[in-house]
Amino acid sequence: MDESTYIRRQQHLANIYAQLQTCEEFYLAAHELQAVGISASPASVAENGEVIFTPGFFRAYPYEVLAAYSIDEIHQNITYCPHIISPLRDVPNLDSQLRAHEHIVDPEARLEAARQSLILRLSEYWLEWNVVRRVHNHVDSQLVAFRLGLPDGFTLLHLGSLQRDYMENIISDSDPSPFSTGVNFMHWKIEDLLDDSSEQTNPHAIISVLTETDASAESESLTLHEVHAIVTMMMIRTSHGPWARDEIQPLLAITYTGEGSVRITQASWQGETLVLQFSPLWDLQHSESAPVDLIVRYYLSQLGPVDPAAQRGPDFNALAELASGLTLGLTSRPSDEQMNMS
Repeated sequence: MDESTYIRRQQHLANIYAQLQTCEEFYLAAHELQAVGISASPASVAENGEVIFTPGFFRAYPYEVLAAYSIDEIHQNITYCPHIISPLRDVPNLDSQLRAHEHIVDPEARLEAARQSLILRLSEYWLEWNVVRRVHNHVDSQLVAFRLGLPDGFTLLHLGSLQRDYMENIISDSDPSPFSTGVNFMHWKIEDLLDDSSEQTNPHAIISVLTETDASAESESLTLHEVHAIVTMMMIRTSHGPWARDEIQPLLAITYTGEGSVRITQASWQGETLVLQFSPLWDLQHSESAPVDLIVRYYLSQLGPVDPAAQRGPDFNALAELASGLTLGLTSRPSDEQMNMS
């Protein structure tokens, strides 16, 4: 990427970020994103459930891995930090609360104490941030557990093309924060990062985004949190590091939302336009057919080739002129109760 193009892209990215910082519209439709130079569109889903990104920089691992590689219970137990699969739907119930109050001798008093405790536990269980953490922890624990069928001490992450990294390893003091700063009730976090630790081959990266937003309220739109996290990660990766001047910057964002759903978004640069292609929402918290294996396989993605010549997008000046005269709307935001992270 030549210097002038790089400078224009960074200025455009900074302009997008500034508008997101002050935006109070909580669900962003395609036309609202287009106003700031982001092209967003829903991606199709194949019969096998995989998302069809065009071009496809990330392809789900080609077969189901949870059944193919069962948990290595013996190796788990001999490690200092055994990895336990976090439950996905361990809903509090009256029986569990009765057992917790066995020390109360009087049956009626014990039953009443168990009922009151259950009410409290259920209210805590369904808090948006607790739901988000529970679903994310379940998927993450599948990724880091030792598995049979792999060399001793290997996890599913060893099957993927990218390796786990830590945000503190790549972020600088001048970078935007990878989590909510509390501005405009914005509560989200970039939790994980997978990238090419060799810094030689692949500009691709995968992140987990956690947000307590109920994305299902407007499932055809992207939430402000999702877009904010993606733009933040793009600013970090294009500002410094081995891939700062890569023309495409392929990024896969796997977002966990407040109602227990997951959405996968592929982000990339097409010319000087940020392009987002997003999947439907999958319900992992309530559905007995939750596609956990599919989500895991996207963390293990096979990487598609990066070809700048095939990625020429719309004229940047036209988009910049449009963006300069339009801003994101100020029509809705969640209540304080919705966004309570305590």
